[in-house]
Amino acid sequence: MFDLPKYGAGICLARLSELLEAFEIDRIWLSRISVVVTGSNGKGSTAAFCDAIARARELRTGLFTSPHLFRFNERIQINGEPIGDDDWRRHHDEVMAAIEPISRRRGEGFGSFEAMFALACLHFKKQACDFAVLTGLRLRGVRSRDRRPVRSDTAGRLIDHNGDLSRS
Repeated sequence: MFDLPKYGAGICLARLSELLEAFEIDRIWLSRISVVVTGSNGKGSTAAFCDAIARARELRTGLFTSPHLFRFNERIQINGEPIGDDDWRRHHDEVMAAIEPISRRRGEGFGSFEAMFALACLHFKKQACDFAVLTGLRLRGVRSRDRRPVRSDTAGRLIDHNGDLSRS
């Protein structure tokens, strides 16, 4: 999907924050409408449950999960429907164009996960989602000027994630 290493120069919330800013994604809006599910096991099921509950309440939902079963497009959904190929290509090109100057300025490379996360957030913004479920990254405190942390849930965590998520 992205011709980038999985994690680039390591997952960096400040770098990801800059990327979201490039798309004028308001992190306060994102924190109000989203649930972030992290952990080793159960993220997909937990995210699917959250998405289904919100859709039952007739909210317009965005869902970002990984991995996919059949097509990459499954990772980003609106109301249970995978992102279309045209939107996928357009957002991919937008994300890649935004990554290049940020990487050059910071002297750090982005990873494919950061790019995918930004692509999902961009799609959710353009599709005017009322509620979003994002898996994989705990976003608390992306920037100190954010007033509220993103609500998050850890769906089981194995020792392999202690380096990324701490021992809390």
